[in-house]
Amino acid sequence: NTLSSFSKIIIFLILSSNLLKLLINLVILAFLPPALLPTWSINLKLVNLNALESAYIIQRIQRYDIKGKELLQTNEKYFVGDHSLIYGVMGYKDRMISGILENIVLNELLTRGYKVYVGRVDDLEIDFVAENREGLKYYQVALSVREESVLQRELRSLEKTGDHYPKYLLTLDMDLESDYNGITKINVIDWLLKDN
Repeated sequence: NTLSSFSKIIIFLILSSNLLKLLINLVILAFLPPALLPTWSINLKLVNLNALESAYIIQRIQRYDIKGKELLQTNEKYFVGDHSLIYGVMGYKDRMISGILENIVLNELLTRGYKVYVGRVDDLEIDFVAENREGLKYYQVALSVREESVLQRELRSLEKTGDHYPKYLLTLDMDLESDYNGITKINVIDWLLKDN
């Protein structure tokens, strides 16, 4: 299914207009008198984030209070629409691998048709709460959980949900799939290759 030339032109115009808005805002910000910066900067940041989101450069993921069963209106988390943009802007850095791994899992969940949120339970964060017509699934993503302290930290938020929805801990550890009190630890590559 290739896009027609007309469709490609329309997509280009939409992306270009959003990027143009972003560039105009950056120029305004550059020439704005310092006294006006505090009032303009918050609104300009929101406009820039909206422009980047409209251009599919970033994705805004809302937070979900698991115990209160409601979407939170603040503290959204932003992810890059295509993590290769990070390499293009910042180059390769080892410390970015865990964030990129989260980004890959997010994109896969969205591709599989889930509505995705960042979970909050008490003062802890669950990387992703994935929802479809079958219910919820919880995902925690970590490079490695071979150190006991890291394993306990990653399991803690999943254990505090107080419900019985499926919970997964995805890592790059090349171990066999294992279970920790109902939380399935699985290699992220194996998970990516599964159908569901």
